[in-house]
Amino acid sequence: MNEKFSVISENNLKYIDFHDCECSRLYYENYTLVFEMDWMEVLSEHPMNPRNKAHQSGEEMVMLQLPTIEQLVLYKNNSEIISVNDLNNVDFRDTILLQYDESKTNDGYKAKIYLLFNNNKEFDSALIEISYNKSVAMWDDELTVYKDKEHPLPADAWSFVDNVKIMTKDAHIFAPLLVLR
Repeated sequence: MNEKFSVISENNLKYIDFHDCECSRLYYENYTLVFEMDWMEVLSEHPMNPRNKAHQSGEEMVMLQLPTIEQLVLYKNNSEIISVNDLNNVDFRDTILLQYDESKTNDGYKAKIYLLFNNNKEFDSALIEISYNKSVAMWDDELTVYKDKEHPLPADAWSFVDNVKIMTKDAHIFAPLLVLR
């Protein structure tokens, strides 16, 4: 077992929610696409989730083995800038995953991945369409954010947001909620 991570999960990415998760680094190495994640949301249905409640992991690594990039499109100001074949030519540090849509195929998996760049001056966002034969997600279960506690928000987080009063002239965007300044 990897010394840094206590949980190693294979081919269970459908039980992980990557929306708004921060990816400190994305790179290709040894026939593997590697996502070094700051955190992720482990869904209650995940077979390796001992709590039966969704929770945030600490630092995590996701590896897609034997990947083939079907499409990599980079955007600036919502316009397609460039389509490239080698993602190592792009600085994929400090990104946010907006969406990770995975489907099973006859010989592995396919995924559409939407990313936002935080500090890349050339590009704002990216779409990666990729196929791969196996996925591995690793995290340290002892570093979960809500270990042995109830989640501080109600079960329906949107009901919490709906009850927040926002005054447009004083509103400031602070992801993921609008809050008064």
